[in-house]
Amino acid sequence: MPPNFTLKFKRWIGRARRGNNKAPERFTHEDANRINTNANQIAGLIARPTVTYATMARRDMADFDEFNKVEGHTADMAAAKSLTLPTPPERTWAPFRSFAFGDPQRMENNLFTIYESAGGSGLPTDSDNVATVRLYTSEWQAIPEGFKQTVLCPIAVPNMNGVASFSTWLNTEGARQGRNSTPFISDVGAGTITVTIYGTKPIRDINIEVHKRVAVIRILTLQVAGWVQQTDSTYTQTVSVAGVTATSEGIVGYQQTISKDAFIDGQMAKIRASGQGEGTVTFNAVVKPTLPIPVEIQITDIEV
Repeated sequence: MPPNFTLKFKRWIGRARRGNNKAPERFTHEDANRINTNANQIAGLIARPTVTYATMARRDMADFDEFNKVEGHTADMAAAKSLTLPTPPERTWAPFRSFAFGDPQRMENNLFTIYESAGGSGLPTDSDNVATVRLYTSEWQAIPEGFKQTVLCPIAVPNMNGVASFSTWLNTEGARQGRNSTPFISDVGAGTITVTIYGTKPIRDINIEVHKRVAVIRILTLQVAGWVQQTDSTYTQTVSVAGVTATSEGIVGYQQTISKDAFIDGQMAKIRASGQGEGTVTFNAVVKPTLPIPVEIQITDIEV
């Protein structure tokens, strides 16, 4: 009898290549909890014992004991159903063992095979919050005082809020090229993003990660009069940001509507978030900006 529920499985994809700008969403505690929950749901579906899994917290996503549990649980269920799994479960998880996109792919594929054999419906879905895109040096189009490039991005939808960061596997020369030019997302379409740079055209291809906004966003402007000079000759500005705590995690970036002059002013000032407290974020600048700087703060663990 088919289940009266549908489980979610993800398809994990490796590094982006020309013509394939997809990349894995980062494996998080939420993915670990979903996989473990799926395993117990499937066990109930085929009348096999469930397993007591620990609930993963933000910083517990590499719990090797839990990985061994779910892989063993998967092997037990496959044996009970006389199923051949796409890839044998890994049963020797231990500290210092490397973790790659192939590991969640194996867990998801194996569980989906059992689920499908029990009448489960649906197909694994692509990662939907992060994509890696490559900016090719030959594709930059000249604009006043800079360059722009429109590229495929599978997670992009019109009016999506997003942020670009450098891919974690970007080579050193590519990273240097990117940081010298500072790409930012200036427009978003259906399956595409436009990336703009003000300054020097990169002479190497650059890989960037595009993070779809999935958390609360606060919009604010760092006013010129708000900067306070410090004893080391740098400047700070503390602003109120509802929902931020002393331990919040998030991402700070420029608003997509930032003007060219304000963007360059912010880059010259080397603005960065340097501290946070209950309801506040502090920014630091090496030199005092001469224009208001519009910024966005994405809060990933907001209190509301």
